[in-house]
Amino acid sequence: MNGKVTYRQQFAHCGKPRCRKCREGMGHGPYWYAYQTENGNTTRTYVGKHLPPEAQAMIEALHEPCYRSPLRAGAVSPGTP
Repeated sequence: MNGKVTYRQQFAHCGKPRCRKCREGMGHGPYWYAYQTENGNTTRTYVGKHLPPEAQAMIEALHEPCYRSPLRAGAVSPGTP
């Protein structure tokens, strides 16, 4: 088991012939799905309209800006004896 879960937002199609949203547009949603691969089999699990708080926190942490250290290679950082 890998333990890695990937979240993806997708539109869904209900397949009903009279559904105007599916016939004229992108479908229903978007909805969040969780993908996980175990033993070579990928499973998709419906999460809902909104991500759980722990998954939302992970995504927000990944999108935080990264700043390079202003220190040059070999320089000593402040506070180092």
